[in-house]
Amino acid sequence: GQHPIYVRLPHLQAAQAQKIEGALRHYATVHGVYTGEVPLEVITPQITALQGVMKPIVPTPGLTPAQAETPPVVIGVWNGEGGVGKTTVSTNLSYAIAQQGLKTLYLNLDAPDDGAFKLKLKAFPNIDHWRTKPTADYLATLIQNAGMLDVLAGFRDVFSQEETIKTDADQPGSIAQLIEQAKAHYQVIVMDTPQAHIAPHVLPLCNQLILVAGPGSGDVYRTVVAYRTVVDQTGSISDDAVHVVVNRVQPGHRL
Repeated sequence: GQHPIYVRLPHLQAAQAQKIEGALRHYATVHGVYTGEVPLEVITPQITALQGVMKPIVPTPGLTPAQAETPPVVIGVWNGEGGVGKTTVSTNLSYAIAQQGLKTLYLNLDAPDDGAFKLKLKAFPNIDHWRTKPTADYLATLIQNAGMLDVLAGFRDVFSQEETIKTDADQPGSIAQLIEQAKAHYQVIVMDTPQAHIAPHVLPLCNQLILVAGPGSGDVYRTVVAYRTVVDQTGSISDDAVHVVVNRVQPGHRL
């Protein structure tokens, strides 16, 4: 089926608005175009749909078997540009999914990680600690909690991030090994993915993708390119598993 694209656009001249909307509606997966603030009730049905195909569990501290009825949903939040609000979207989405009763892990892969800071958690322990002892049991001891949401803080700096990227996927301490361990215990994993560098190593691990873009026509174009790149090259994300959020738009504006 089709998946909605949530678009929030500023006030534009009619010609500009028609051009952007026409470009978006060219894709079969575009469900609708919104103006102004996109209310939570627009997104909630998508979260509820997730809940409908998974067995809700009572979240518990640490890492315990989720006993999900379907394979875990691994969501990458990404785009090919920075400063568009990926962390804001990914933290809020993670928290909202966890509130639905799904065992959820949030992981920010930027360096340094500001996701934990936004969730009012500590920068330590983090993924670098896990890499010193990359086991599921040790991972359980590193998890912090933001209400019902489980969080593993990300890299301390770009050097530790680079070291992780150089680790082969089948080797202990790789991102792929971390996600495999987490998939055994979580129903949903949300990864806030930086715009470049580490993205080619992370996106193939996902089966759902949220592209976060700015409201300008150039931003929309870069998002279309990102969409094509992911669908053509990852092999794990189908075209109907890609969702787009156009972010950072002033409330009250309309086409």
